[in-house]
Amino acid sequence: MPIAHLIDLKTLRITAEPDFHGGKIFQASLFQGATEVELSFIKQEHHHFFYALQYTVGVQAHLKVNNGFDTPIYHQLWLHSNEFAEMFHTTTPLGPEYHPTHTIFRVWAPTAYDVELRLHQDPLTIHFMTRGERGVYEITIEGDLDDVLYTYVTHVEDKLLETIDPYAWANAFNSTRSLVVNPDKCSGDLFQDVPSAKEHPTQTIIYELSVRDFSMHGAQSNNGKFIAFEEECAHDVRYLKGLGVTHIQLLPVYDFGSVWDQNNFFYNWGYDPVQFNTVEGSFATNPNNSSKLLEFQRMIKALHNQGLRVVMDMVFNHVFSKDAFMWERLVPGYFFRHNDTVHSNGSFCGNDVETRQSMVRRYIIDTCIRFVTHFGVDGFRLDLMGLIDITTINELRAALDKLDPTFMLYGEGWQMFQTFAGQHELATIPNHAQTPRVGYFNDLFRNRLKQMDRVEEIYQLFEKSNGYLPITQSINYVECHDNETLFDALHGDFERHQLLTMMTLLAPGIPFLQAGQEFFRTKGDIENSYCSPDSVNAIDWSRQDRYRVYTEFVRKLIQYRHAHPALTHPDARVSMVDEQGLKIFHYEYQNDSAKLVLNLTSRKILRPIDAHLYSHVIESVNLHVPEIHAFTMLCL
Repeated sequence: MPIAHLIDLKTLRITAEPDFHGGKIFQASLFQGATEVELSFIKQEHHHFFYALQYTVGVQAHLKVNNGFDTPIYHQLWLHSNEFAEMFHTTTPLGPEYHPTHTIFRVWAPTAYDVELRLHQDPLTIHFMTRGERGVYEITIEGDLDDVLYTYVTHVEDKLLETIDPYAWANAFNSTRSLVVNPDKCSGDLFQDVPSAKEHPTQTIIYELSVRDFSMHGAQSNNGKFIAFEEECAHDVRYLKGLGVTHIQLLPVYDFGSVWDQNNFFYNWGYDPVQFNTVEGSFATNPNNSSKLLEFQRMIKALHNQGLRVVMDMVFNHVFSKDAFMWERLVPGYFFRHNDTVHSNGSFCGNDVETRQSMVRRYIIDTCIRFVTHFGVDGFRLDLMGLIDITTINELRAALDKLDPTFMLYGEGWQMFQTFAGQHELATIPNHAQTPRVGYFNDLFRNRLKQMDRVEEIYQLFEKSNGYLPITQSINYVECHDNETLFDALHGDFERHQLLTMMTLLAPGIPFLQAGQEFFRTKGDIENSYCSPDSVNAIDWSRQDRYRVYTEFVRKLIQYRHAHPALTHPDARVSMVDEQGLKIFHYEYQNDSAKLVLNLTSRKILRPIDAHLYSHVIESVNLHVPEIHAFTMLCL
């Protein structure tokens, strides 16, 4: 069968493959509603036939080709044009606007010719919405609809598609239906005890943590749930405060696929978004009502009460299922990056979100602002940020700055060459100068330290030359949720683990730890545990007890870092001298100074009794170190 694509409002392209009438189009007629639209043949290019027309958006189209073959008209090739953006970009509030006496529903579906609102009460009721300006459909339903389930059904192109609401506050039933929510439930004293901000990002220490992993092997009664963070037990949020980190980066907590809300048998990190701007039901005690929002809020508050700021890990670069995704069912072809009819796959997940489009950009920014203003989130880590365009990142940064310029924004700036966007447009590490207040995971730092084969380049890191990133943008790490834990990667080499963790915490930049790194966390040599069971992923708190001395070592290092502005202020001066094969780095800022002794090449074994120049170093961090081996780092 032939396929028709709208190129713009004046041009239609009909494609006929050779098995359809020899690849020829000899007759085409178009009706929009009851009106026949004149089609004028323009040209033929291979198996594409172009016609001139005057097309009306939002009216059902009926195209007949070669005396009677019905052919749908698709809008995908037109949706990313300037013409479409000028006609249909909107700042109108979207989603349900709740009032005790009525609720106003608004949804953006500009290419649909009908939209139904379905209220899943007893009985089910169906309401046809009214099309307004810029493709926004709207309807007001009387009565108190708090916690009522609903969906939208679009009549678009040749499809009848049911979907959840992209701007819903919550979903139920494994994200198959949305919930009307009274937003007053999410108000209260959330912002009364927000932790004080750090002036510079280099004064922060990020600690990556999974909601589920945190308590599945803990003493909490609500294992794996948001509210487990409220419970006091042997290993609770007070431990995180005592460790001295400043920011808790949560693995995905938005609504994701792969895990059934009411069945904890399944495990997944959550890098498969279903809906960005509401929360995951499997972390709630009751996933089918709006109480999950309150429980998420209570978790944030519990962390805030310990002086910890909260960063959300957001995956704006792809979705769990393109065809099932809500925007694909409202405006087919708009939300995803494509070249003609071929979809981009730079994420290696089957689809790339087209962040360069204005309503996609608006949705990303609206999502982050909702989590900040209604739930108290303090920043965002962006997965595969190198697939997101620079304009979107800078506009998000500007929106956050209006609320609090100390909110953190950082991500993975890897270059993903398979995407259809130009590399010059994307927020990658080579383009970091175009996003000056956004951080990037420094893979060069990670690789240099873990490989330990180019020691002169490692020394450069401590001279404030973090490879290709300024220290205010450099997220320094040797371990995160991806790949093996450091302990597993080093095959249980305790001394080298200690060295690399120490270097991460004291090098110029923004230190980043994975939960459990401070007590040699292991995942049994499993490199990618994204869907491994709790027996692999859950934090084994018995290791914290077993390696308490090492945990105290890490705590003291963090304490030492916080105590010295010379180590954390971006304007600190650094000088380096070489003494008997030892590199001594001297940091100074105003009246503060600190020294680091780095020994990566000498095979000489230093003992405190012999190295009297450094004996007070051990005392300064209150450590008992019987022998300082060849690979060594000391603080003065």
